[in-house]
Amino acid sequence: MNFKFLKAGLVSLILSVSCLANAGLIQSDYLSSNDNLTVIDNTTDLQWLDLSVSTSWTFANWSTLIEQNNGWRLATNTEAVNLFNTAFPTYSVVHGNAGYVDTQDASLIQNFTDFRSLFGATTLNTNGVDTYGLYKDENNSSKMMGVSRFAGTYRIFSTNFTGSVSEVDNGLYIVRNTTNVPEPSTLAIFALGIMGLAARRSKKQ
Repeated sequence: MNFKFLKAGLVSLILSVSCLANAGLIQSDYLSSNDNLTVIDNTTDLQWLDLSVSTSWTFANWSTLIEQNNGWRLATNTEAVNLFNTAFPTYSVVHGNAGYVDTQDASLIQNFTDFRSLFGATTLNTNGVDTYGLYKDENNSSKMMGVSRFAGTYRIFSTNFTGSVSEVDNGLYIVRNTTNVPEPSTLAIFALGIMGLAARRSKKQ
């Protein structure tokens, strides 16, 4: 009887971590347990710092403001583009590849909500919350990517940035490699192994 409960629990665990593995982006911790201030992209093996953490940081001063000596660096153009494609998988299909869009598409609004939940808020405005950050392209030009809601409008954008890089209403895209962080699929394999050992022990008894 106990084995049945154990089996059911492990199956639930496997299903839950498998769902996380398929989700692409999952919250993780930065400085303390359960702070949920980073996001792991398990499709690229990168851990992203919340934009809420890097709000008002600049390209010049960010390295003095972050936890030191732990592999953090500014994201590359390719990494930021890949993150956008993971976070908004239907964007290019529905709206094209450049600039920004004000959308009422249900799937993109859900992507919008998920992105804001994962990366936090970078500024408040009178009618909503913005979540966006800056990165550099291969030519060292500033780019901006994120979401903004104003007066009921859902705006998703990945575009050039022409404002001041010291504006306080944006974060920076900062990443590190996650090779030392167990992936959900690894946890699922571990759970299967535990289930096998439990089944073997039950048969012997």
